[in-house]
Amino acid sequence: MPKPKTPEIKTIMLPVDMRHKEQSADAIAMAAQLTKSFGADFYVMTAAHPLGDEITEFPEHHKPEFEKYIQEMASAHGVSITALFRHHQSAEKMILEAAEEIKADLIVMHTHDPKITDHLFGSHASHIALHASCSVMVVR
Repeated sequence: MPKPKTPEIKTIMLPVDMRHKEQSADAIAMAAQLTKSFGADFYVMTAAHPLGDEITEFPEHHKPEFEKYIQEMASAHGVSITALFRHHQSAEKMILEAAEEIKADLIVMHTHDPKITDHLFGSHASHIALHASCSVMVVR
């Protein structure tokens, strides 16, 4: 029997919803550990709504907060992180497009306890796991 091929992971991407960034702590810790283990490049992305949260703001208003967060996480976990800031109508679409753009080998995502709508429509993580062209690790 041939020996199974060990997957080569060169690029890891982790999407973060900045409105719930605290909930991504375990996923970031996991992705940082994998980054160190594989010697991979680590990207963290977020996607802001193109119209902003209010009529008077633009998505770029959120970019400085995101970049500060990335610096804090990189320092806390001792890894280099590249920030990906996107605008979206669909978070899932932006995640999948960014993963293709950077040629991600692994997407690490946080998921929450399912709500009734997740049972009916699926979660962001389930959508990404079903449609990504690379492996997806879902961290509870």
